[in-house]
Amino acid sequence: LLQPLIVRPHPQNIPGRYQIVAGERRFHACQLAGLDSVPVVIRHVDDTTARQIALIENLQREDISPLEEAQVLAQILNETGCSHRELGEKVGKSKTYIEQRVRLLRYPSDVQAALANPLTSFHPGHAKAVVQIGDAETRQLLIAEIQRQQLSVREAEHRVTRLRTRQLKTHRTRTTAATSVTLDNLAVVALLRPLLVSQATQVDTTALRKALQQDIRMLNAAPSDEN
Repeated sequence: LLQPLIVRPHPQNIPGRYQIVAGERRFHACQLAGLDSVPVVIRHVDDTTARQIALIENLQREDISPLEEAQVLAQILNETGCSHRELGEKVGKSKTYIEQRVRLLRYPSDVQAALANPLTSFHPGHAKAVVQIGDAETRQLLIAEIQRQQLSVREAEHRVTRLRTRQLKTHRTRTTAATSVTLDNLAVVALLRPLLVSQATQVDTTALRKALQQDIRMLNAAPSDEN
């Protein structure tokens, strides 16, 4: 055992008994290995401090997933009220690292699910790229492609850029088509209203003329297809 366990006197003051604060996994591993004794460090701490030590110890696991790490960090922040910088100093990470990890908890559920597996090839850098895709179905297909082909973060970013460019072109095409339909409708109304005005007998011609003028202003203000 390279690192000693952290223990504290038993909360119920049982003589000769101690409670493991950090290192329970190592303790069980030593039991399986048949060891009769293990090195320990005795700390006299209250329940709150003991829990903080246990949570920080949990962050040291090699098999912890990015999502679980984010959950533990957020839990420590909530329970202690410390800042991102203070927590970073406790766990040996930068303020930016803590902020970026906790931000993972605000990502869509499908992205969080991909981050929950510590053995997957999907990492926080991939997550930061794919959250730019607003359509859930497209995003899930991209996540599956990243995992299946084990794409690097840079390759994932390129995929996202191409997808967003394609979506933007599609949106512009639809907008141009919708504008064209609107202009056609306005043109028809603009042509018909003079006829209505000239043939009206009991119609408020002043109101019709004002409406026609408004239509003409809308035609002049509408974006041109040449732009």
